[in-house]
Amino acid sequence: MALNDEASSETDGEVHESHEPPRGALLITCGYLVLICALWLQVYLQLISNGGVPRP
Repeated sequence: MALNDEASSETDGEVHESHEPPRGALLITCGYLVLICALWLQVYLQLISNGGVPRP
C-alpha cells in the first residue's frame, strides 16, 4: 500500500525534494547563547568576588 501512496502523490504533481536544514539560523542561535552565557558568567564571577548581593 505504501508504494501506491507514493506513486499517487508523485502523479499529483507533489514531488518532495530533500533540503538541507538552515545552518545559518543554528549558528546565530548558538552564538547568541554563548554570548548570553558569557555575560551572565561575568556577572556571577563579579558577585562572587564582591561577596555576594548586598543586603539592605
